[in-house]
Amino acid sequence: MPEVDPSSPIHQIILAHARIRPATIEAGHVLTRDLGFDSLAFLLALTDLEERIGFHFPLERVDELAGITVGEFFALVGSGNGRPSC
Repeated sequence: MPEVDPSSPIHQIILAHARIRPATIEAGHVLTRDLGFDSLAFLLALTDLEERIGFHFPLERVDELAGITVGEFFALVGSGNGRPSC
């Protein structure tokens, strides 16, 4: 599982859209359960990621992110598996 770098744009975007704010965000935190993400928070976070780093994730697939951990989200964004935006 990738390390969660607090200075990374991914971490900053997660923190900006988290409805539950633990003392630290850890790789094992589940975005929905531990940080309070819902579908709107995911959409806003994905929009921010596209604007800030060019990562694109198809919005019709947002439901696939329901049980994703912070570490898995970092890996997904880092791999570019959503496809880079043009």
